[in-house]
Amino acid sequence: MIEAVLIGAGARGIGVYGAYALIHPNDIKFVAVAEPDPMRRAYFSMQHDILPNRQFSDYDELLDLGRIADCCFICTQDHMHVEPAMMAMAVGYHIFLEKPMAVSVEDCVLLVKEAETRNLKLMIAHVLRYTPFFSQIKDWLDAGKIGRLMSIQHNENVSFWHQAHSYVRGNWRNDATSSPMILAKSCHDLDLMVYFAQSEVSEVASFGDLSYFTRANCPDHAPDFCMDGCPHQDSCVYYAPKVYTNGPIWMKLAVSNDMSESGLLAALRHGPYGRCVYQTDNNVVDHQVVIIRFQNEVTVSFTMTGFTTENTRTIKLMGTEGQIRGHLDKNELELWRFDTPEPEVIQLGNADLMHGGGDIGIMDDFVQYMISDDPGKRTNLQEALKSHVLAFMAEESRRTKSVVSYETFMSRYQVATSGVVHEHQYYQAIELASKTFQEDMRHRFLLLLGQANMKRMHQMTVHGKIRALVNYYPSTLLVDRHPVKVASIGAVCTEEAYRKRNFASKLLVEAEDHARSEGISLLIISGYGGIYERFGATRVGDLIGYQIHTQPWTDHSYYLREYRPSDFDKVYRLFLDESLRFERSEEEFQSLLKGQMHPLSLVEFAMDVIVEGEEVIAYAFLRIDLIKHEILVREYGGQRKAISEILPTILLHHDQEVLLFPAPRTDEIHTYLKAYPSEPTDQHASFKVIDWGRFIQELSPYIRNTQGSDMKMTFAKDHGFTLSIGSSCVHFSNQHALHRFVFGPWDDLDIPETSPFRSVFPLPIVWTHNLNYQ
Repeated sequence: MIEAVLIGAGARGIGVYGAYALIHPNDIKFVAVAEPDPMRRAYFSMQHDILPNRQFSDYDELLDLGRIADCCFICTQDHMHVEPAMMAMAVGYHIFLEKPMAVSVEDCVLLVKEAETRNLKLMIAHVLRYTPFFSQIKDWLDAGKIGRLMSIQHNENVSFWHQAHSYVRGNWRNDATSSPMILAKSCHDLDLMVYFAQSEVSEVASFGDLSYFTRANCPDHAPDFCMDGCPHQDSCVYYAPKVYTNGPIWMKLAVSNDMSESGLLAALRHGPYGRCVYQTDNNVVDHQVVIIRFQNEVTVSFTMTGFTTENTRTIKLMGTEGQIRGHLDKNELELWRFDTPEPEVIQLGNADLMHGGGDIGIMDDFVQYMISDDPGKRTNLQEALKSHVLAFMAEESRRTKSVVSYETFMSRYQVATSGVVHEHQYYQAIELASKTFQEDMRHRFLLLLGQANMKRMHQMTVHGKIRALVNYYPSTLLVDRHPVKVASIGAVCTEEAYRKRNFASKLLVEAEDHARSEGISLLIISGYGGIYERFGATRVGDLIGYQIHTQPWTDHSYYLREYRPSDFDKVYRLFLDESLRFERSEEEFQSLLKGQMHPLSLVEFAMDVIVEGEEVIAYAFLRIDLIKHEILVREYGGQRKAISEILPTILLHHDQEVLLFPAPRTDEIHTYLKAYPSEPTDQHASFKVIDWGRFIQELSPYIRNTQGSDMKMTFAKDHGFTLSIGSSCVHFSNQHALHRFVFGPWDDLDIPETSPFRSVFPLPIVWTHNLNYQ
C-alpha cells in the first residue's frame, strides 16, 4: 500500500482521488491534508482518519514536515500548482498533479525538468487516456485497423450549462486568475491528439472569441445578480436558483459547503455563482477552433464550443484503410474499414462513471506506477508537456491571428539553466542583488560580491538573464584559535516574477557542493527559517545580549573617537589577537572596512576606536538605525574592560537611545557588564555543517585541549547521529537537533553537569551577524 498526502481538498481531491482511496483501502491511504477551507479539511480528515497533527490550512506547514508519505496529490487551482509541486519535489515526493500542470509554458517546462532531474515520478491528470472509450481507439490505431492515420475531427461539446457554470461564473472564467479556456478545459483533448498522432507538432492555427456571454447581450433591466429581482427569471435558462437547486452535487459543492436548498440560495444571493451570466468579469472564449499539423502530416480539426445541449465529446479519425467514429456520452464506437460493407459497432458500458471511467483508470495506473516503477503505456510526461504547449500555441495563434510554428514557439521558452556567474553576467548579478536588497551591494560587500569571487556566485538563468542568485565567500573561523574552514552565504535572491519556483533552493545545493569541493565543512547563512531550514540549516547560537540605555559619565583614562585610516595597522593587530574571529588577510580587512562603512538611507555604519594616551586599545563596528534610534555592535576587539566602560559613551557620542551588545558566552567581557540587563540570544543566522567528518577532525585539537580526549561521531541512515567522548554518548534524531547541541542554545537540553560534552559545547563562536558575509 502506498501512502499519500493531499494538497487541495476540493471536488477532485475529495470526490475523485479521496473516493478512490476509500474504495481501495489496501492500495492507497491518505495520511495528511492541506486545505484552507476548514469544513472541507475536516470532512476529508474524517473520511480518511487523518490525525489532527496532520491537518493543515497551508501546504507550507505540511511540506515543512518533510517527506512523510510516498506521494503528494496536488489539486489546487490552476495558477497554484507550481509552488507546491516544486516544494513537494524538493522534499522528495512523487507527484500526482491536476491538469493543467501550470499556466505558462515556462512553468510547465520547469516542472518536467525538476521531476526528471530529481528522478521523481510526475503524473498529470490527463484522465481521458484512461477511459475504455479512448483506450479502444488507441488500440485500434496501434493495430493498424484504419491503416495510416491521416486526419482527426474532434469536438468538445462543453454544453450551455457547463459553460455558464465553470467558464462564465466559475473559477475558470478569467485567464488572469486561472488560464485560457483552451488550456483549462481542453488540454485533455489536445493530449489525446498527441497520443493518437504519435508525432512532433509542426504548426498550429486557431480562431475563437467570447461572443455571447457579454454585456452586449444582456436582456433589458437584468440585475447584476439573478436573485435581485430579474424580470427574465422564468425564461432564462441560466437563472441561478433554477440551475443550482436542480444541479448535480459537483456543481452544488462549488457554490456552497451547505448544499441544502436554503444553503444554496443564501450563497447564490450575492455570490459568484449567482451572477447574471451576461454581467460577470469573464474573458475566456465561449467557442474556439484549433487546427494542428503534425510532422508526420496528420492533421487535426478540434472544436470546443459552449453552445450545445450535450456535455460530451465526439470524434472521427480517418485513415488510409478506414475510419473510426465515436460518441463518448453513449460510450459507442464505430470501426468501418474500407474493405467491409458494414461498420463494426461496439458498446463500452456505462459512460457516466467519473470521466467515462478515466478517473478510476488513472488511479489504478498511478498506484501501479508507484508500486512497480512501470509507467505503463499511457503515462508519458513529455507527451503531457506537448499537449500543454499545444494549448499555449493555440492561444497565441488566436490572439495574434497567425500560424504558430512549434519550433519557433519553443525556442522562446528555454529551460532554466544554472551555473556560476561569468564575466558577461556579472553586472546582471549585481543588479539583481541591489534591486532585491539595497543599492550599492557591490560597494558594501566587496569580498562576497566582488568580481574576484565570481566563481562562487551561483546563478539561475532564464531567457538569457539571471533570475536567481546564491553567493558565498570562503573563510576560516577560529574557535578558541583553532581553525575551521567555513563559507559565508549571503545575498540570496530571486527576481520577483520567478519566486516560488525553487530556484534559490537548487542554487543553495549547488553552492554547498562547490563549497564542499573546496574543503569547507561549515556554512554560515545570513538568513534563517523558511528556505534555509528546509535546506538543512539551523538557527543557532550561544551568546548573551545586553541592552544599554544609560549614559553615565565614567571616569577613566581613555576616550572614544571615530576610526581614522592611520589607525588601521593597530586595529588590524587587535583583530589578530582575538581568539574567536574570522581569519582575514590585511587586504580582506581593508575591504571589510571599506564596505561596512558605506552609508545607507536611514542606517549609518561607523567604526569607533578607544584610545588610551596615543594608543588604540580597542575598536567596534557599529550599525546605527536612525528609525529605531538604536546602535548594534556588530564586531569588537581589544581590551574588554575599556570596551565595557566606553559603551555608554558610544550612545552619547552618536546621540541614540539604546545600544545592543551581543557577546559569546565565554567572553571575559561579561565580568564587566553585570550591571546591564541581559538575556540569552543567538546568531540571528543559520549554520549548517556540510561535512561532519572534516568538521570533527578540524575541531579535534580544540576538543583535546578542553577535554583531554578525542570525540567520535557515528551516523546511521534514518536513525540519526551519535557523538561520543570516551564512554559518554549523546544521540540526535536529526541534523537540526545536532546543530543546536554543537552551536547552542542548550535551553531545552538535559545534559548532566558531569558530562564531558559541557566543556566542549556549545562551541564558542564570534557573533556573525552581517559581518559573516566576508
